[in-house]
Amino acid sequence: MESESHEQAALIRAACLHLPTDLRAVVSLYYGEGLSVAVIAEILDAPTGTIKSRLNEARAQLKALLERNAS
Repeated sequence: MESESHEQAALIRAACLHLPTDLRAVVSLYYGEGLSVAVIAEILDAPTGTIKSRLNEARAQLKALLERNAS
């Protein structure tokens, strides 16, 4: 079961490499560094709504990439 978790994490990391740079940065800061949307907004000098939109878009793209690779 633990190997499945590691395998899934590796697949997600690989899929992140296919995201556009702006989306990849937000995903890395949010999930990788554990930063809040507000802090990311400050770091990237962007409105919090933009950061939320980028996170949602990144999630959608990652889902599509992972589903494509699963079939």
